[in-house]
Amino acid sequence: MEYLFNSLSMGLDEKCFIFPDGKQFCTNDEYSLKYFINGESVSDIRGYEINEDDKILITFGGETDEQVQEYLKQLDNQEIIK
Repeated sequence: MEYLFNSLSMGLDEKCFIFPDGKQFCTNDEYSLKYFINGESVSDIRGYEINEDDKILITFGGETDEQVQEYLKQLDNQEIIK
């Protein structure tokens, strides 16, 4: 995953998502950056190697656990086109 984001000139770590123009979305008191791989929460995705049929969700905001679960449900319902 780190290679993917680097190739897009985007910075990524366990707390921040940084766009090429320098705009940053970092975990703070109000918002948090969260990563999910196949429905499981992970603290950092940089070292993850994508496998066939993986579903990855990245969120940034003040979502409740219920909202995140709804996002994961929606993602799980998406058809993977090969």
